[in-house]
Amino acid sequence: MLKITEFSHLAHISGRMLRYYDERGLLKPAFVDPSTGYRYYTLEQLPRFNRLQALKDLGFTLEQIGPLLDQNLSLAELRGMLLLKQAETQQNIQMEQMRLARIEANLKRIEQEDEPSHYEVVLKDVPPLLVACTSGYLPDEDKIATEVFGLFGRIVNELSLSAQTEHIGQPWFLLWSNMNSQFQDMQVEAAIPLNSPLSKTMSLQIADLPHVPTMACTLHQGSYRDMPQAIQALYRWAEANGYYACGLGREVFLQGGPEMDNPSYVTELQLPLTTNRAEALSFQNVMLTQ
Repeated sequence: MLKITEFSHLAHISGRMLRYYDERGLLKPAFVDPSTGYRYYTLEQLPRFNRLQALKDLGFTLEQIGPLLDQNLSLAELRGMLLLKQAETQQNIQMEQMRLARIEANLKRIEQEDEPSHYEVVLKDVPPLLVACTSGYLPDEDKIATEVFGLFGRIVNELSLSAQTEHIGQPWFLLWSNMNSQFQDMQVEAAIPLNSPLSKTMSLQIADLPHVPTMACTLHQGSYRDMPQAIQALYRWAEANGYYACGLGREVFLQGGPEMDNPSYVTELQLPLTTNRAEALSFQNVMLTQ
C-alpha cells in the first residue's frame, strides 16, 4: 500500500487532484483508514490513472472519462485513440506554423512599404515564344507552390504519354492576370516553352506568345511567400516611369520547386508595359486557355 503522498509522487500529480478524482468517482483509494481518513493506493491503480490522464489529453471531459474507464479500454484501443490525437495535433501545429509564416510575411511587407525598393527593374525585349500550357486556380497560400508545380507535372505527363518530351524547353513559367496581393483564388496558366511544334495532344493548349517589346523584369530570390513584394515593385516602377501594364504577367522559374519557402529559389517577375494609356485600358488580359 502506498500513502497518498507516495502515489502522487509516482503519478506526478498533486494530492489535491487525487482527492478530487476520488470525489468524482474516477480514481478511488484502495483503502481509507476509518480512524484517520487517510487514503492509501496501490501500484495496480497506476494503469487506471494513466488511462485517465490519456483520455484527458484526448479532450474528453471528466463526465465522459468515467464510463470509458469502466469499459476497461484495451491497450490497442487506447493506443489507436492516442495515435489519432497525435496526428491531429501535429496537423494543427503545422497549420499554426504556416499561419505564423504568413503573419511574418505580411509584417515584412508592411514594414517595407515606406522603404526604398531593393528590387532592380530592367526593360527587356522578349521575343515570341511557342508554349504548351494548362490552367488552374491557386488555392490558399500555403499550397500554391504544390499546385503550380502540379500544373507543370500535368503538361510533362501529357507530353510523356504522347512521346514528345524532346520538345520541352526551359525555363518554365507561370502566366497570370489581375494579380492580387496574396495570390489567392487567381486563375493562372503554367507554360512550358517548346523547342519545336508538337503533333496532336489530348488536353494541352498550344499557344504562340506574342513579341513583347517592353517587358519590365526583376529578380526575386527566396520564398514564394515574399513574391508579392517583387510584383508590387514592378507596378510601382511602371507607374513612376510613365508606363502602364498591358499584358499577362509572368513568373519565370530560373530555380524553383514545389516547396513554399526555400531561400535558394530564383524567380524572374515579368510585366508587359506600354506608354499608351488608351492601349493599356483597352487591353484584355485574356488567359490563353479561354
